[in-house]
Amino acid sequence: MIKVGRWLGYAGAAIILAAIFWLGHVSIDLFIAAPATVRLGVLTAAVSVLTFVFNNSRQQTREINSRQFSDKREAYQKFFDFLFEIFSAQKKGIEHSDDDLIERMHNITKGLMVWGSARTINQYNQFMRNAINPPENPLDQFRNVESLLKAFRQDLGHDDRKLEAFGLSKLILKADEHDKLKS
Repeated sequence: MIKVGRWLGYAGAAIILAAIFWLGHVSIDLFIAAPATVRLGVLTAAVSVLTFVFNNSRQQTREINSRQFSDKREAYQKFFDFLFEIFSAQKKGIEHSDDDLIERMHNITKGLMVWGSARTINQYNQFMRNAINPPENPLDQFRNVESLLKAFRQDLGHDDRKLEAFGLSKLILKADEHDKLKS
């Protein structure tokens, strides 16, 4: 019974395709036989409609991307603020409570779950694993942070190909500490 139904479906699809082909063929024949002014009018109308549809689609895409950019920027800004606050507190010898750190990271994670690209989420997960079990070489930790920061920036549309090694991490450190990041 199932095979008969499947074959009827195939036959129906073949009939529909044949009808579309025949209508297309007839339409082309009618178009070719029409006077030049009619053909020009039809082409002008078709181009106008296609242009309108294309421009409308692009405008909607731009509006969606603009709204998403704003929300992504806000979500990523929470991480940047947190990172700078942690580095500043370490330099001053101030410690945060574990509860405060966990709560802040949960808020950052919620934003990333909604707005982060796959690459950003993967880099963030790696960052979190390294935060729990830091690598022995501090340079590896900076590589991890740098990769995460670049993922955020790429998600926001930046092209960091010309950025020097550890260029973002160096912004966090004092100028006299930059030499520590030579690989």
